[in-house]
Formats: sequence, structure tokens, C-alpha cells
Amino acid sequence: MGLSEFVFPGATHTRFAHSIGVFNNARRLVDLVERQTGKKDPQRALETCLTALLHDLGHGPFSHTFEKAQKKIHRQKKHEEWSADIISNPEGEISKILGPVLATSIASRLKKKDPSDIFDSIVASQFDADRLDYLRRDRHATGVEIGGVDFEWLLDALRVGEITVSHENDEIYTVPGLYLSEKGLRAAEGYLLARFHLYEQVYLHKATRCMESMLEQLLVSASKEVKAGSQSCLFLTKDSALTPFLAGQELSTAQYCALDDFTLWASITAWCSSTNTSIAEMARRLANRRLYKCVDIGRLQQRGSSEHALMRFKKAIREYQIANPDHILLEDTVALSPYTLHGYDEPGALQKVLIGKDEGGDKDPQDVASRSTIVGSLERVTIFRMYVEDEEKKCNLLAIWEREKNA
Repeated sequence: MGLSEFVFPGATHTRFAHSIGVFNNARRLVDLVERQTGKKDPQRALETCLTALLHDLGHGPFSHTFEKAQKKIHRQKKHEEWSADIISNPEGEISKILGPVLATSIASRLKKKDPSDIFDSIVASQFDADRLDYLRRDRHATGVEIGGVDFEWLLDALRVGEITVSHENDEIYTVPGLYLSEKGLRAAEGYLLARFHLYEQVYLHKATRCMESMLEQLLVSASKEVKAGSQSCLFLTKDSALTPFLAGQELSTAQYCALDDFTLWASITAWCSSTNTSIAEMARRLANRRLYKCVDIGRLQQRGSSEHALMRFKKAIREYQIANPDHILLEDTVALSPYTLHGYDEPGALQKVLIGKDEGGDKDPQDVASRSTIVGSLERVTIFRMYVEDEEKKCNLLAIWEREKNA
């Protein structure tokens, strides 16, 4: 949830609690697969449940915010890669407990982009154990009423069958996968709408995204000081867990694991007294929740302005930044897709939500977007916001928008 607790005070649940929930969901899905197929594979079942339990080990402080900052400071290494490294590390506790063979197998499964069998689908698919936990858990913790998921009905409607992946040389290529029976169509619609609304109203809330952008800006600014050899203004020593990260060094798994929310908050508190005034100001803003002002250009554009107006605005903003180099402008752009219809041979072909037909034993399940007018009509939403230091600068940006909109 990153910094969501500053908007939704109940969102203080931990990733540990989430991981236990994912583990429980995985066990239920494994049981479902075994009952429907009449086959048991104890080793794959064990690997699947352990993969679900350990899938999020690689998340850094404040979740995806840290991942975005890492990309700007050094290079992007996704949390899935870190999870795999932590699990397979021969010097780590997990490898010693599981044994190197099982640890390596679990690590390799976390790196997969698409499931290759029915057990992989339990860990990574549209109805995987992860999504089925966080959508319900985060809704409960934040207290939002929108986004309910009929979990038990979804489980009852889940089926195991052959999913068509591609057509090669007039041959149909299929793999075992999960889909929903006919009676699960409305539950699937509710599930996809719930996910869309939670992203729009909770995960992408403007205040949450503002704090995340401010934290990212703070870390990038701190990194510049460390790379310039001025870490003394940040009260960091060579032994500090943050120093190698901010220096852009390749981190060992031990160094990465030493970074957590508490370490970062301690540094932010210390930076409030930094001799670097811009770093001190941003740190104090975060510590005291004095957020930047939001200019929601995406929402303004939806009120009838053209695509050309947005292009002109972006050009004008670049000119504004050149003329006002001391003004900090934070940009937040994200495309939110409620559901993407995948064709055969596409990356993500196994990420479909498939609906079977009750007639003929649920044969030939089809993409939900072709079966549901509700899902098929959902449109992609592009969020484009800018955050500025105060009301005066917000008025400046709004004036630029009005000028370019009417040009």
C-alpha cells in the first residue's frame, strides 16, 4: 500500500499479513485443482504454496515507490527479481531451510512472465492467489465500500480445462489453465470492476501519488548529494544501509534486505535538519504531511478539450521549467486499463479471464470481453497530474492550461 495510510488511516496492514493470505488462497486453489483433475502432485503443490508465501519478499521500503526511485538512481531491478535473489541466495536463511534445489525452483517460478501450467496459474494469472487476497484485504483496510468481490462464488465457478494459447501450422496448442463456468460471468464482471475502481480510487489516489512523487524526488535529490561525495549533509556514514543505494551501487541481497520503511523514515526525519535546503524542505513536508498542490490535467482534459491541447500544454510546461528552474514540478502519468483483451500468440495470452459455456461441459471458454458488454465497454483511463509547491504555482499551471486549451 506504500503511503496509502496517510489517506486511508486503516491501511496499516503489513505485507506479512498479505503473504499469509496469499498462502491460504494458494492452498485452496491447489485443492480445487486436485479435486477437479483427480490428480495429485505433492511436490508441485508444495512449490506452489511456498511460492505464494514468499512471492513479495523483494519489495523495498514503501513498496513500488522505492522501485521507481531505484530506476532513476541506478537501474531498474523489479521486486520479483529481488524476491528470487533473496530466496535462492545460498548464504540466506530461506535457502538453508528449503534446500538449494527447492529454493532455486521457487525463484525461477517467480521470474516467469506467463504461467506454463495449471500450478503456475495459481501464482500468476488473472485469478491468482495474490490478486484474490489484496483486492479484498485492501478494500477492508481502507474502508472503501466500492470494489466488493464475491470470493466464494468465484471459487465455486472456477474450472480447470485446456486453454488455447496459439495456432501453429494448423495445430491448436493448448495448456491446462483456470477459467470460469457460465455462472461465474457476473462475478467476473464484479471482480474486474472492483480491481479497476480500487486502482482508480485507492492505489492511484491523488494525495497518495503526490506523497509517492515527493518521496521519489527526495531520494533522487539525496542520491545526487551522495554521488557528489556530500553525504555528510544527509548524516549518512559508509555503514548506513541507505548509502550504497543512494550511491547507485550494485546492492547485495544483504544490503537490500537492510532497507525497510523504518530505516527510510529515520533518514527522512534526520534530513529535516539537512544543510541542503531543498532536501530539508522536502523531508519536512513529508514528515509533517504538507503535500504539494495537485493540478489534475487528465481530469480537466476529459471536460471536452482536444488531444492537441495536452500536447501544447506539455510543451508550454517545458518552457516554463526552463524559465523557472527553481520551481519543482512533479509529474504523475499512468494509464489504467480495466481489462485488456489478449489474442493468441500475444504476451499475456494466459492472463485472460475466460468464461466457459455450461452447455457441453464448459467447452471452448471465451474471453470475458467478448462475452460481457459491461467489460467490453470499459475504456482505458489516462491519469496525468502535476504537483507544485504552493497555491500560487498551481494557479500559474492552471493559467497555462487555459491558455493552451483555448489556443
